[in-house]
Amino acid sequence: MLFETARQGPLFALFISIGIMTGIFYDLNYGLRRLKKPVITAFSDLLFCLFVLVLISGGAEHFNSGKIEWFFFFGIFLGFCAERAVLSEFIKKSIDFFAIFLYNLYRCFRESKWAKRILK
Repeated sequence: MLFETARQGPLFALFISIGIMTGIFYDLNYGLRRLKKPVITAFSDLLFCLFVLVLISGGAEHFNSGKIEWFFFFGIFLGFCAERAVLSEFIKKSIDFFAIFLYNLYRCFRESKWAKRILK
């Protein structure tokens, strides 16, 4: 019993990091959800749910012999909230920056004379 309680601290920290990874993946889905296409939104939501399921079940299976404890969900919640408070805006602004950059790069390529000659 003593060794079980000694393992709860590292397991709690592990599931906080799983919550942070969940938040990062949620923010990466922001790029797909911005398109506001129902099929793409449904697909990204399904992908997010599967990702979270694999993280939680894989973490519980690998590190705790498949037993799910109540503090796993509290750790995931804390990690997710911490990521949303600290990293979320940076990730969203980075996605917006790269989307605009790629769009402008595409526009410049499409309007250039040598690209028109190549694509003829």
